[in-house]
Amino acid sequence: MNYFFNSRLISIAVAIFSLYGCSNPSGTSSQRDNTLPQLDSISCVDSIKDIAQSTITVKANIVYPTFYKDKQNSDGIQSLFAQHILNIQETDSIDIKKKIHQYSHDILEAYKMPPANEQIEETDKDDYSPTPRLDICQKINVAYNGNGLICFRKASEMRKNGKPTIQTNKYYTFDLDKMTRISITDLIRSEYQSEVNELLKQQLLKQEDIKSPSQLFELGYFNIENLSVTNNFYLTPKSIIFVYEPYEIACFALGETKIELNFSDIEAYLKDPNLVNNL
Repeated sequence: MNYFFNSRLISIAVAIFSLYGCSNPSGTSSQRDNTLPQLDSISCVDSIKDIAQSTITVKANIVYPTFYKDKQNSDGIQSLFAQHILNIQETDSIDIKKKIHQYSHDILEAYKMPPANEQIEETDKDDYSPTPRLDICQKINVAYNGNGLICFRKASEMRKNGKPTIQTNKYYTFDLDKMTRISITDLIRSEYQSEVNELLKQQLLKQEDIKSPSQLFELGYFNIENLSVTNNFYLTPKSIIFVYEPYEIACFALGETKIELNFSDIEAYLKDPNLVNNL
């Protein structure tokens, strides 16, 4: 069954507070700005039983853009949202609500047991092992908005028989003037990436209040010698925060790792200082 509930149109700041009851991590103002994208929210629950009689449920709470300046810009931001956040590439028509329906359906299809006549690759067998109950929770909200930039946060959690097994946070920052997603190569000059990588390592040591990289291993971190910038980041008015998922640089018990670099510390390595000066 599929249940959708439309909420009233909300501004970006109100969306953050009403959905999550916490302050905006970017520190943006809560005052309404008519030049900002207007948003709406949808809550949905999709559930099916597959051939193994496993109950798979998708619960989603999604804040999505409805209007920005005019129809062309509205179509542009909705297309970015659908492609990058909902993983839907077809942009022949922009019906964002239908795309959210499709997104929920695609998640169910990805996790249900395949028909008995389909061959399962040996490496995928763990993903398709029968589970009496599988709950997949998705929350999409706004992490930053202002000065022609908007960043969405997609929080995902999977629970098998009520126990959390996977938790991730993905961040997507869009340049609303160019209607493109901002990648780390748009911010950091490639010839200075190694210097920024070293700053990441030093900042992680500082955050953990230790002096030696070997102590990081004792805490549960690994592969620190290869620690590098990632496209999973969000911006604040004073810094860029890199987010690493569990198992990416640390064990699952430590959860996700955030490493914050102040713009003042990486100013010499920025490709376009004006981009961050306007935050």
